[in-house]
Parts: sequence; structure tokens; C-alpha cells
Amino acid sequence: MTTPIDSFYHKECAKIDAARCVDAYLKLKLDPENPVNLILESSWEETSVDLTDAIKAGETLTHLFLSPDCGDPISLQYNPERGEPDCIHGDDLSRIISMHLLKDVDQTTPPEEGDVYIYHNGKFYTFNLTDALEGIEQRLGDRITNLISRITNLEAAIARPAGIPTNTKIVWGNINLISDYTNSNVLDWGLYTHSTDPSADIPNDEFFS
Repeated sequence: MTTPIDSFYHKECAKIDAARCVDAYLKLKLDPENPVNLILESSWEETSVDLTDAIKAGETLTHLFLSPDCGDPISLQYNPERGEPDCIHGDDLSRIISMHLLKDVDQTTPPEEGDVYIYHNGKFYTFNLTDALEGIEQRLGDRITNLISRITNLEAAIARPAGIPTNTKIVWGNINLISDYTNSNVLDWGLYTHSTDPSADIPNDEFFS
């Protein structure tokens, strides 16, 4: 039968007075390899305490939901385990959201100066509106210039020659054909392609009286 050593010798160690100076140190730190462990370093030894249970016991739950939940929400509301509910308004949230990083925005071509977004096949893609407007302006300017030139040429082609009566109409021709049934050299009736000035000697002009 084995007799416990305590039965032969037992003496309680004397405690050091807490008010006396002791050449020792104590240091608390988290385990760098396992942050839920709290390590106590001392002059005598190092020991640790697993804080997992304490952390879980102190955990709180926050319920997040869109509010109001009966349609057309305007804020994100959160209800803590303790305390009063609070909310973040949608307008405030929108100030920290980058439009170009949204899920339905193409990420391959980042927006540049003058870009707008165009929706196509389920996504928004960048489109440089400035370049497009400049191109339209250039093409429109070219067409206007061309139109002005054509109108100028048309005006020149249909301009009434000098001396022709104002009640005349445009005809196709390359000579003047004038009829004077009064036989008084009046030039008010005829077909005109050029001035009625007699000095304008155009071959094959005709005058009927």
C-alpha cells in the first residue's frame, strides 16, 4: 500500500506580503497564432486562456432589413440586441457607392471624360457622348455647307436675267424665243434664257412679230 507523500510532510508556503516589492513581472497578450487565446507571461511561467466561450457569450446579433418593408423602402434599418433601432437612409448610402462598380455595369472599359452609360443586353456600357456629338456636329456642318453651296448654285441657275418681265416662269432652253403680236418690238412675251439686251448676241435667238 502506497502512502501519499503529504502524509509524511506537509507545510503550507508562506504568502508574500502584497505591499512588498517583488522582482517579477506579469504581461498579458493575445496569441499571434490564435487570437482567441489570451497569454499570461510571468516571471515563473507562461499560461494561456481560451476566450472562445467568453467571446461567444458576449456576441450580439443585429438584424438588418430594408425599411419600410411594405414597399418602396427608403433606408436600411438595423435592430440591435440592446438599445433602440437605428437606420441609414438610402440617400446617405448612395453617396458611398461607386456607379461604375455596380454589378450590372461593364467593368472592362472604365468611364472616361464625356462618357455616358447605354444599356445593352442586361448591362450598362460606356459611350462617349462628347465624341458622338462632335461627330454629328461635324457631319451636320458639312451637310449645311454643301446645302448652302447647292442653294447658291440653284439661285444662280434660276436667277431672272436682266430685262426679263417679272411675270415669267422658268423654262429649259439655251436661246431667247420672243413673240410680239403687236409688231411694236415689245419684249414682254416669250421664252428667256438670257438677258434681252440687244448687245447680247446669242446665236439662234428668235423674235416673232
